[in-house]
Amino acid sequence: GIGATPLPDDHLIDGSLSWTGNQVYMASIDWAIESGWDDSWAGRWSGVVEMSMALRLVVGDANHYGWVKLSVDQQSGAMTLHDYAYQPIPEEPIRAGTHP
Repeated sequence: GIGATPLPDDHLIDGSLSWTGNQVYMASIDWAIESGWDDSWAGRWSGVVEMSMALRLVVGDANHYGWVKLSVDQQSGAMTLHDYAYQPIPEEPIRAGTHP
């Protein structure tokens, strides 16, 4: 499945993506009592700058597809949301980074 994979602009987001399985974290940094923060990051979003994550919003019994553009700063541990959009027409695809 696609999980929370970072997507480039213009990637098609629709019902053909795998929306189940692949339960993965986006990015993580570990805390150990004996040594404090572990500075090794893991996850698909570690250090990603302005890429999109696909969304499927279920409204009633219809799917609406969308995206959020995110960055993950490994230095500060912050995640920044830069932009987002969703397709207001049920079951219609949307391309990452575009607005309907």
